[in-house]
Parts: sequence; structure tokens; C-alpha cells
Amino acid sequence: MENERFSFIQGDPTDIETLEKANVLEAKAVLVFTGDREFNPVTADGQSLLIVSSIESYAVEMKKEIYTIVEILKEKHISNSEHANVDEFIMASEASSNLMAKAAVDKGSSKLIMELLSRRSGVDIRKITKKQIWETYNDAFEDLKKLGVNLISDRNNFNILSKLDERIPTEADLYVICSKESYEKIMDVR
Repeated sequence: MENERFSFIQGDPTDIETLEKANVLEAKAVLVFTGDREFNPVTADGQSLLIVSSIESYAVEMKKEIYTIVEILKEKHISNSEHANVDEFIMASEASSNLMAKAAVDKGSSKLIMELLSRRSGVDIRKITKKQIWETYNDAFEDLKKLGVNLISDRNNFNILSKLDERIPTEADLYVICSKESYEKIMDVR
């Protein structure tokens, strides 16, 4: 099955032939999900880590970087998997459990998160790099505000509003919430 945005390849994800067919070397990212029918967390996480190890091994062999994101069931398996060179781990149940708890305390908050994740609202979370004209977070905040863009964090630090007067480090990864059109304007104005 192929589509402009994704391809579905059937096969053993630990076989080089399957990885080549899936063109993982050209992918922006490779996502490994926990098997739906797997109820044993050790087996499920072990399978996911075997798959990602195969992908990363193939990447090393081909002298390419592959950004990998792995869904995992047990948090302790993350520290046991540091050798796997995974770029991001996502806890399978943690996000939904936290979202449900948050919704119980702040009613309606889950609708906000789900709307943002679905992109039905026309906005999305996007990563941008620091522009040379921005010295402080306030410079970025004010410049982006004019484009209708919400500056929300530098990496996982969401305290932007409390540090507006601080200098933005050169290596900052700024995250914004904006429409596709606004994002394109940000990218054009470099």
C-alpha cells in the first residue's frame, strides 16, 4: 500500500531486505510501535528493541543516521536499552493515563490536547531554530506573535514567559504552535 504521505511494507522488520524495501535510509523518522496483540510487556518491548536494533545496525552499516522513535510499555526498559541508540522513547500507556488524570482535574483539557494532536484545528506544534536577529526569548516571542505564532518552549522547558529577558542559546530548539501558513512565513523570513 502506498500513499503520498506513507508506505506500508509487509515483512520481517529485522531483515535488511524489508528495511531496504521500506526505504528507511531516506525516512525522516522510523516509528516502532508495540504489537497490539502482545500482552507481555517484556516480550513486547523486547520485540520493539530487536526491531530498532536491526534498524540502527543497518544505519551504521550504511553510514547513515536514522531518527528512531520507539513505543515502549515499561519505563525500566528504557534504561536497559541505551545501547540501542534510540532517539526517542514513548511510553505506551503513560500519555493516555496522564491525559485522563488531567481531564479529571481540569475538565475539557483532554479535548484541547486531542484537538492539537489531530490538527483539525488547523494548528500544529513545530520546531524552529533561533533567528540571528533574536537575542532574547522576548525578541522571538514578540516577532512570532506578529505572525500569530505561539512560542511555547525551548526543548522541554515550557517556562519561556518567565525568562523572556534571557538570551537564547545558539543551540536552542524552539517549539511553536501555529498554522501551516504561519510556519511557512517563519521559514521564509530567515
